[in-house]
Amino acid sequence: MSLAAGAGPAAARDLAAAPSPAPQLAIEVAREPRPARERLSANVAEILKVMAEAGRPISEADRAALAAADALPDADAVGRIQEVLNRYALAEVHLDDEAWFSVAPASKDPADRPLVQRRWSTFLVKVHNEARVTGPLEVRSIQAVEGTSRDVVVSKPSSGACEDEPHGWAQWFRLQMIGQPAMPARLWGTEVEYLVVQLCSLDVGDRAAELTFYLGGGQVSQGHYGAVSLLFRPTAMPVGQ
Repeated sequence: MSLAAGAGPAAARDLAAAPSPAPQLAIEVAREPRPARERLSANVAEILKVMAEAGRPISEADRAALAAADALPDADAVGRIQEVLNRYALAEVHLDDEAWFSVAPASKDPADRPLVQRRWSTFLVKVHNEARVTGPLEVRSIQAVEGTSRDVVVSKPSSGACEDEPHGWAQWFRLQMIGQPAMPARLWGTEVEYLVVQLCSLDVGDRAAELTFYLGGGQVSQGHYGAVSLLFRPTAMPVGQ
C-alpha cells in the first residue's frame, strides 16, 4: 500500500484533519482472510489519496500502523487495518448472508463526527458484506438540500468551503459519496471494505439527519436497504476563513 499521499501544508491546517476518537465499531473476523486482505490493502491506497485531497489526511501515526500491517499474516492484517480505519468512520453498513441491511453509527457521540458550517467534512463508511454482493452502494438523505439528495456521487473529493444556497430548516446539509476515478463507490464482494462520504453543513447548532444506504442500479426490495439516524452539532466557521 502506498503512503505517498501524505498531508500537505494546506491539509494540515484543515479544521477536520485530526481523526475522531476511536469509535465503537467491532473488528470483523474475515472468513476468507486472503481476499479480504487484498481488497483492504487496495482500499487503503485509495483512502490515503482521497482523504489527503479532501483535507482530512490520515494521521502520520495511523499511516505508520497501516504500513506495518504489510508484514502481518492475512487475518491479523485485516484486523489491524480495521483498527485504524474505524477511527475515521461515520457509520457501518452490515449486509448479512441474505444481503439484508442494517446500519449503525460509528459512535453515539456527535463530537466524534464534527462538522463546520460551509466546510466539507470527510468520513469513511465501513461495509461488512457477509453476503459478498457487488454493485453500487448509494446514500440518500431527506435532510440533504434539494439537488444533492439524489445525485450524490462525485468523481473527486471536495475540500475547503462549500457554496451556501437557499434552504429550509429541515434540509440543512449537502451530501456526496466519492466515486470513480478517485475510488469505486461500489461493493467489490469482499467481507470488509470502506467507502468515502462527505457532508457540508449549511447551518450551525444541533441538527439531525437520516442517511439511507442501499444497493443502487435497480429496484431494491424492502430489507435490502438500511438507514441510520445521526445527531450533529455543526459549529460556525472561524472568522477570516
